[in-house]
Amino acid sequence: MTNDPRDKRYYQLQKKDISQLTFTEIEESLSYCERMIEYAGAKKARRCWITLKNELEAMLTNEENTL
Repeated sequence: MTNDPRDKRYYQLQKKDISQLTFTEIEESLSYCERMIEYAGAKKARRCWITLKNELEAMLTNEENTL
């Protein structure tokens, strides 16, 4: 198994409410989700990251539609 991909930037992003993320921060968060899905060993943990990824993708789609 690889090293935990969460770094200082990840924890900075976690301090913000998900609704306050910028377009770029949503993309960054999606990247972390993808890495965490690969990293997480337990099925339940992966499911949580997949759920978060789906929420972020929906936000990204909504933001793209408003541009």
